[in-house]
Amino acid sequence: MTDVNVMHYIGIAVCILFSAFFSASEIAFSSANRMRLKNKSEKGNLPARFALYIVDHFDDTLSTILIGNNLVNILATSISTVIVINLVGERGTFLATLAITVIILIFGEITPKIIARNISFEFALFASFPIRIMMKVLSPVIKVVVAIVGVFSSKWKKEDEKKMTVEELATIIEYIEDDGVIDKEKSDLLQLTLEFSDIRVEEVITPRRNMTVIDIDEETDEIMNIILNTPFSRLPVYKDDIENIIGILHIGSLLEKLIDIGGDDYSNIDKMIMDLMQKPLFIPESQKLPETFNLLSKRNIPMALVVDEYGGITGCVTIEDIVEELVGEIWDEYDTVQDYIKEIGENIYEVSGDMSLREFSIELDIDRKLTESEYNSTVGGWLIERFGKLPDGGDSLTIGNIYVKILEADSFRVSKVLVRISDIMEEEI
Repeated sequence: MTDVNVMHYIGIAVCILFSAFFSASEIAFSSANRMRLKNKSEKGNLPARFALYIVDHFDDTLSTILIGNNLVNILATSISTVIVINLVGERGTFLATLAITVIILIFGEITPKIIARNISFEFALFASFPIRIMMKVLSPVIKVVVAIVGVFSSKWKKEDEKKMTVEELATIIEYIEDDGVIDKEKSDLLQLTLEFSDIRVEEVITPRRNMTVIDIDEETDEIMNIILNTPFSRLPVYKDDIENIIGILHIGSLLEKLIDIGGDDYSNIDKMIMDLMQKPLFIPESQKLPETFNLLSKRNIPMALVVDEYGGITGCVTIEDIVEELVGEIWDEYDTVQDYIKEIGENIYEVSGDMSLREFSIELDIDRKLTESEYNSTVGGWLIERFGKLPDGGDSLTIGNIYVKILEADSFRVSKVLVRISDIMEEEI
């Protein structure tokens, strides 16, 4: 074998090596975590700064990589053709092309891309310097290529391709949490912010049966008993029937007026309430939280009554209820802490039927598809829907990896259930 032939073989090996490098670079820069690169770049890491630039100018990067990859692949094919012609003559040209295509496909494309995909961040740092140099050297050619591609791509580019879905944003947040860029608390807050715009009012309301209300026609002593013992700052006022809410009373304003008047005569309490109460705001239970928040803020009303499609009162919602969906429960000295969920064993919980389905899914890390309900927003309502009837104590069912047993139920509602989360479905606890 002559020195020339040896150099031919070395040339092919070098070309395949460069082909593998370009192929690995393409997949590494396209899948590298930009937030990690930015974080490392801000700490003064030079390869990370180069890699960040490359990722942010990926059209130029892709043109550079493809130009380099095609050049070495063409060179490898040409050298292999020369070798085969020297060995068997021109009749071996097809064989040379076939052989080098298979070799490049395995060792120059598929294998390096699989490896680089698994170590995309590390390989992006490794390849950043040579790729950045090539981008500078080939910049005149790249500008022409990108301009030509831009002319053609503009004809079929869709406007909505630039938009990112909520699911994509949620995935990105999970990635940057896993990579340590943000902690779990910040990740949870960002996830809640994404979900906030899709939450309906009915998912956060205080149900009608749990509302404290004032009957304007009630005896004076009873009205004063409610006012002096309520932990709430505002109460709905109704006349004749709870469906006929006539106003919202600010308790503080009424107490101030009573103090100013002095004495123990509250016989005209109903007139004072009528004078002080605000006009009620009614909103549909299907309304989304951002719209509700803006409406309450704009009208400077901290509470609204929620109605169903038939106009019946289903509950009430406050500014605090809405804010708590983002920052968690806000407790003060007058609030009664409600434990909707209690862990009693490994992956076994006692859950209140009043707990919202959304909080239930988040707390127990349950697939939201398993708890989807078109008509109910609480665990109790969801289970009644699943059973197809009002279940009795002791009734049970399995939904996906969720096993549920009814602990307490009456003629109207499910009040407490036992829940076990497991990978293996079991018939009983």
